[in-house]
Amino acid sequence: MPDNDTQKFLDTRVGDAEIIHIQNSHLLDSEISYIQSISHCHVYPSRCEGFCLPAIESMAHGKLTIATRYSGFLDFCNDENSILIDYAIQSAVDSEFVFPGSKWAEPDVNDLAQKMRFIYDSFQTGKFKENFSRLMKSAFETAKQFSWDNIAERLLKILKSAAGIDKLKSRRFVKITPYNDQTGIAEYSKQIVTGIKNSFEKCWVFANDDSNTKNLEDEDYVVRNWTCGEKSFSRVLDFITDNNVDTVHIQFHSSTFFSEDSLSKLIKCLKEQNIKVFLTLHSVVGKNFDHIKNIESLNLCDKVLVTSKSDLHYARKYISNVVYAPLFVDLVLPYPKPWIKRQLGLDENETLISTHGLLNTNKSVMQIIEGFQIFLQDYPNSKLVLLNAVSLDNYASTSLFNQIKSYLKEKTLDHKVLFISDFLDVNVVNKILNASDIYVLAYTDVGESGSAAVKKGLQNEVVTVVTDIKQFDEYKDEVIKIPDNNPETIATILKKLKSSPDIYKSQLQKIKEYNKKRNIVNVQVDHLVLYL
Repeated sequence: MPDNDTQKFLDTRVGDAEIIHIQNSHLLDSEISYIQSISHCHVYPSRCEGFCLPAIESMAHGKLTIATRYSGFLDFCNDENSILIDYAIQSAVDSEFVFPGSKWAEPDVNDLAQKMRFIYDSFQTGKFKENFSRLMKSAFETAKQFSWDNIAERLLKILKSAAGIDKLKSRRFVKITPYNDQTGIAEYSKQIVTGIKNSFEKCWVFANDDSNTKNLEDEDYVVRNWTCGEKSFSRVLDFITDNNVDTVHIQFHSSTFFSEDSLSKLIKCLKEQNIKVFLTLHSVVGKNFDHIKNIESLNLCDKVLVTSKSDLHYARKYISNVVYAPLFVDLVLPYPKPWIKRQLGLDENETLISTHGLLNTNKSVMQIIEGFQIFLQDYPNSKLVLLNAVSLDNYASTSLFNQIKSYLKEKTLDHKVLFISDFLDVNVVNKILNASDIYVLAYTDVGESGSAAVKKGLQNEVVTVVTDIKQFDEYKDEVIKIPDNNPETIATILKKLKSSPDIYKSQLQKIKEYNKKRNIVNVQVDHLVLYL
């Protein structure tokens, strides 16, 4: 039945039955998820289905699911995890989807009614959990098999085979990078390594042994054999020689890990041993550095990877072995915003604005606070969350922390601004961003090539506002760009988004389209193809 005829049918056929017909075709994923989460049972009496994503989403919520015992449902529905409806095969008629001679399953309405009545009676008599807890638990376990991670792993196996990546099974691979700590590059590397490590005969991660933000236990493939500021790399080179490593991928960022000269010498030593060398430059050129001109051995690398197209165009002027390796989005199943706000102890009706990143002056946190103050004058039912961890061994970071705390106290903003200065688990960060209505990154330009912080906003499907600087060049319509970090500029865009629901929802749709293109599986496969 066409949706525009549904209400007419309800008006004439259902009498006093309490049926709510939601006709809004533009519900957000989080709104649909919220409706699913507050229901006790979901019913799908379809005549045929390709897969029926809503049914597996119901199971992911741990809800009792009723479906026709036919077609795509049977890919994941059975008598152990759902309640299946009897049917009769009939000729398909009166549908714009039907080809001549087609048949479909006509659900048995009486069977459906009996099962719905039994569920209702069980609920009324307090026996709902007793009668159905096993089914619901099994449904939840079934849905786990269709999670983003599990499906990505299956797809990765197929794509590896199609791309001839099985040839890497004889290779012994090392990635040199920060790992299992709070830095964006450590997180980026882990997401890549997790998907590709089983493609090699042997895979190791060489991480620094002096990380002061380490937050996870090391896996057995992690070896900590270099120190920030490393010059000789003797431990690295000895391990590579002793273990017959033939492929090395180095992550590098603005001399944060080691100097340009040390990197150049390492590349030269590796190539003298006929080792394949790949280098990712997370920053290329800035006010006080130019890695393309200053790292002498770049031309010896098998490939130099950059994460922005502007860096690609610049690097191609000087080296020919450079390739574009865009950042990816690791999809996160969105929580219903009202529910997650309540879980975090927040008012579900408040407008929640957030920002994120290691606390330093280029993050413009003070300007965001001042812009939020202006915004509050028109929208007092709002809150700002600062997810800005403080690096205790960094004077600029601790000094700015004290300045912000004093300002919030002086302006009596403590009840409106939640300042979280601890390093949080990534899942906690995702929940807070998922609850946010608007995400603001008013960074100033320091020459960086990309931003994991933007990626976090997009993967959590939150409208993201960024300054129009080189670091965010890669992002187009999926983010909203503002010309500067002036508090008035920040306040203006916040007011515009709050007062224009159509613009806000349109932006969310652009984010969804972007996420489909930049998924992690594609990036993992691209990396593996490079190593061939």
